[in-house]
Amino acid sequence: IRAGQFVAILSGPAAGTFRRVALPILDSAVLLDAPIPKETGFVSIVDGFLGTRFADNTVDVRGSSTSYGLILPGNHFGTIVEGNRFFGGAQGLTASACASEAPVHWGWSHCPAMGVVVRNNVFEDVREALRLCVEHNPKHIKFQAGRVYMSTTVEGNVVRWTEPFLRAVASADRSRPKAGGGDDERPLLGLILGDPKSRDPKELRVKAASNALEAPPGRRPGPSLLIRAADVNGKPTADQAEELPPAGPGRGR
Repeated sequence: IRAGQFVAILSGPAAGTFRRVALPILDSAVLLDAPIPKETGFVSIVDGFLGTRFADNTVDVRGSSTSYGLILPGNHFGTIVEGNRFFGGAQGLTASACASEAPVHWGWSHCPAMGVVVRNNVFEDVREALRLCVEHNPKHIKFQAGRVYMSTTVEGNVVRWTEPFLRAVASADRSRPKAGGGDDERPLLGLILGDPKSRDPKELRVKAASNALEAPPGRRPGPSLLIRAADVNGKPTADQAEELPPAGPGRGR
């Protein structure tokens, strides 16, 4: 343990927040930059990125059915993704608490992601716009209940599906044999919260507000909000598909 490392609080009243190591004292005692509640049961001490900001970028991968715009796989603290425009591809942005590689072996725990903010982005003609999750694989990743490995704020984002894109997807789906299961055969999805293998919605905390869908009238080709497993605005939710409200005039232009 070294000064400057992150202490992700996984349980107790401050779960989903983080502190920094100010000074290691003993193998089992460290001084932090701020107190933590005495009810805290579990923490994760890791290296990571602090306050990284991805802002006002354009990522255009139209024409590809396999490209991802931005991948943030964990150990992110206070990261901000705002004001970006993602065009095309299999996925616009995925941020996750992926499997850890230490201190034991791959999949022993998760790489936490705390205080991640995704706001005011536009995802246009992307098969899966935004995915936030704590990753799971029952065969390889150890499962722990009652711990928060990711906390996020998702606000002001727009999922946009244009008429030419929807026509192209429908035409490709009609002409393609239904046996491959590749990226270009996945259904269209907007905001995706949680992993389908999760057994604990409380492991992912999401504050969501003012996200919207822009699509041609009467066209709803897939769920614009899919909650697989997440605590959304204080409500643990699993296996729920919803529609985002329509985007107002000029949103995300």
